[in-house]
Amino acid sequence: MLKSLLQLAVLLVIGIVLYNYFLGTPEERKQSEAIFREVGELGKSVFELVKAEKEKFDAGKYDEALKKIGLVFKDMKAAANDDDQMLSELEQLEARRQQLMQRLAKLEAEAASEYDEFRAKGVDSTQEEAIKQELQRLMRQTERLMRELQAKESQQGNF
Repeated sequence: MLKSLLQLAVLLVIGIVLYNYFLGTPEERKQSEAIFREVGELGKSVFELVKAEKEKFDAGKYDEALKKIGLVFKDMKAAANDDDQMLSELEQLEARRQQLMQRLAKLEAEAASEYDEFRAKGVDSTQEEAIKQELQRLMRQTERLMRELQAKESQQGNF
């Protein structure tokens, strides 16, 4: 229902702008021309933003971050070799990292093969955003675990 109302509102606004552009007073025509220019500039800006993010994605921006997290996990496992709880958490985080890498590879493969007359090849931004958010959560949890490990090591060093 809300979607239908929004679509109706957008169509109404477009209709008013078009009416003013073709049949309005000279002042209304100027306003309509200004709106067309601004919408065109906005469209160009959005297109450039999407293009830049796609290039970063294609360049492996997230792949590199996931690889670095994997190296951190190896170091942390070596440091936490006797703490079963910490090793268990590390294994869970590593499993999530592997899942993210698989999702990322699948998304990249789909982006390379998808094409139709309405959408050029590219990355689904909603899926990319979900992966980015999951990567951020994974990094925060890794940082928390690193702090715990450092605190544990400093406590053991004091005794």
